[in-house]
Amino acid sequence: MAVKIGWCVAEPRYSDMLQDPPELLRVDIRCPVIAAWAAQTYVIRAPFDLDIEFKVSGEGAALAWRTDYDFMIDPHTIVPFTNPSQWRAPTLPSIQWVLNNLFVADETVFVETCAPFFHYRDKPLPGVMMPARFDIRSWTRPLQWVFEWHDRGQPLQIKRGDPIQYVRFHTPNMNETFKIQRIEYSEPLEAAVKRCRGLGPFRRNLHEVGDALLGRRPKRFLS
Repeated sequence: MAVKIGWCVAEPRYSDMLQDPPELLRVDIRCPVIAAWAAQTYVIRAPFDLDIEFKVSGEGAALAWRTDYDFMIDPHTIVPFTNPSQWRAPTLPSIQWVLNNLFVADETVFVETCAPFFHYRDKPLPGVMMPARFDIRSWTRPLQWVFEWHDRGQPLQIKRGDPIQYVRFHTPNMNETFKIQRIEYSEPLEAAVKRCRGLGPFRRNLHEVGDALLGRRPKRFLS
C-alpha cells in the first residue's frame, strides 16, 4: 500500500491562492530505470509570474519587480534574501520564493528536492536552484524555492505554470510508493510548524532537537 503524504499551503497569503498541487512527472521514455525514477517524482509549478531584477545601490542589495501587478506585493516579503551566513560566497547571494508547500507524513519519510532538469528552458535562469532534504515527520516545515543568483545583470523571469522544482520522497524501504492527498492547514499543523521554526540555529544537534519536537507532535495528521 502506498504511503500517504499530505500536502497543503502553509500560512496562506494572497499570492499562494493560485498555488496548484504537485503533479506526477510524466516522461515519455522507454528506458525502465529512467521511467522508474520519474514515477516517483513530483513537479512543483510556479503559482504566478515572477519577473524581478537584482539592484545594488548605496543602501545595499535589493530586489525590484520589473512588471506591474494587479495586487500589491513587496518583493522582500515574497522573495526575501536568505541569511548571508548561508551563502556559499559573498558574491553568490541566494533568495527564496516563499511558496510554503507543506508536506506531512505520519511515518518516517524524507523529502528531497532538486531542479526540474527534464523541463528544458529556452532561456536559462541566471543562477541555480538549491536542493534540500529532510524528514517531514519530525521536521514539520514548508518547502521553499531557494535560488542562488550568479548573473546578477540578468533578471529572474518565471511564468505561471513553469516547473520550478522536483520533489521526491524516500523511506527506509526504497521500493515504497507514495500517494499525495490534499489536507487542511489546521491549527495543530500550524502549531507544529511554529515549533519547528526554531530548528534553524541548531546545526550540530539538529536531528536530536527534531526528535525532541517529535514527541510533541500529534500522532496523526492524515486520515
